[in-house]
Amino acid sequence: MKSVDSGKSKMNEIRYKPIGIFKCEQRDPLESPRQGVLAEKSRGVIELNNDFPLECLRDLSGFERVWLIYDFHLNKTWKPFVRPPRGTDIKRGVLSTRSPYRPNSIGLTCVRLGALNGNQIEVFEHDLLDDTPLLDIKPYLPYADSFSESKMGWIDEKKPYPVEWTKEAAQRCEWLNKNLNLDISTIVIRQLEFEPTQKKIKRVKAKDDHYIFSYKTWRFSFYFDEVKISLFKVESGYSSEEMIEHRDPYNDKAIHRNFNKEFNL
Repeated sequence: MKSVDSGKSKMNEIRYKPIGIFKCEQRDPLESPRQGVLAEKSRGVIELNNDFPLECLRDLSGFERVWLIYDFHLNKTWKPFVRPPRGTDIKRGVLSTRSPYRPNSIGLTCVRLGALNGNQIEVFEHDLLDDTPLLDIKPYLPYADSFSESKMGWIDEKKPYPVEWTKEAAQRCEWLNKNLNLDISTIVIRQLEFEPTQKKIKRVKAKDDHYIFSYKTWRFSFYFDEVKISLFKVESGYSSEEMIEHRDPYNDKAIHRNFNKEFNL
């Protein structure tokens, strides 16, 4: 199905002026969790525009959580049907999903509020990307915003597979977490806990009796028995021949060499 040009789908043009921009370490969509609450360690800072009146922030610090309304600035098209990462190979109507590719590129997420310092607002447990334009901030009200017993449609049909790590794989991934300054463990788990062998939506390939998931230039080998996922190897995606080449298109061979040296590979 062809993508739809969101700019041509509007009957009337509606324009918004961002009140600020979101800054964080996550720049690639794969680095962002499906929901911010799944990334407890993620931290970001809202930098409000210099001309934005700071009086608007009065009394905000008393709230534990806030809603952020923002623009999916990297998305230019959308589709009526999408294949969500959480579920089967079945495509779903986009309005029944949290897909970022929407008729209007508006995002909504609930984050934990941190410190307020002038025109900067610290937040945690987010799922945004760096340089995301921020449209609005609203307080989260548990009595009005939480309906814990609500049915979740097709999402209730699937449960995540448990993900287990061998001691060696966990140690290597923890090294990556620290040296890449990213929560790689969470990224891998969120990619594999639903439909771990789905090649259409994940960089996964079968090899002998196991599978290999690729995240950028790193490789994660796992077994899958329809009951659980067992991650047993974390390694560089570069071959020994590629490592000695001067060509370094992703500017990351240095950390791969350090990784191999650390684990005697």
